[in-house]
Amino acid sequence: MNIPQLKINFTRAQIGMKWIRGSMEIEQNIPQLDIDYGNSRPYQVVGDMEISNPPAEMEIDYTKPLEDLGYRKLYSLINFMSNKAKEKALEGIKEDSRDGDYLGKLELGGNRIAQLARSKLLEEKQEVNVELLPKHPPDIKVKTYPVKVTVDPADIDVESNFAFPKAKIRPDRVKIYLAQKAKLDIELVEHQVNIKV
Repeated sequence: MNIPQLKINFTRAQIGMKWIRGSMEIEQNIPQLDIDYGNSRPYQVVGDMEISNPPAEMEIDYTKPLEDLGYRKLYSLINFMSNKAKEKALEGIKEDSRDGDYLGKLELGGNRIAQLARSKLLEEKQEVNVELLPKHPPDIKVKTYPVKVTVDPADIDVESNFAFPKAKIRPDRVKIYLAQKAKLDIELVEHQVNIKV
């Protein structure tokens, strides 16, 4: 007995891939730097600096110590003598007033005029001292001025021809192609089968 059969052969398709690597090229020029220091000596930066230091001033006033020693200026001498005269006049008025009060007390008895004359003669004499050192120090005034520093920095000119780098970039490339087509073969095959019962 003949039984028909199908013979199927299937071949899958194949895809091929070709990969080409990319590349990157960078061009960079070496930059040049020109520096002008403003003087004939290279690499020596010198600025101008001015220092102003005015001297201090000192004033010494010897008026008070000289007055203590008796050396007076005309205006000071006039004031001094005027004050001394007022003091002497007041002392004389006080003394005359005391003497008048003493003599006015006649009721107490005694020879008051003789007693007053005796007390005047026996009064202690005032000691006269010569002062060698003045009582007041001289007036000293010192005036100082701040130091002024003026700095004029050196002029430095810098020139550069710097440029950004140039880059050429080629990316990776991938090519995909069909390496083998798919196949489907169908074949009719007859088989003979012997069947025994």
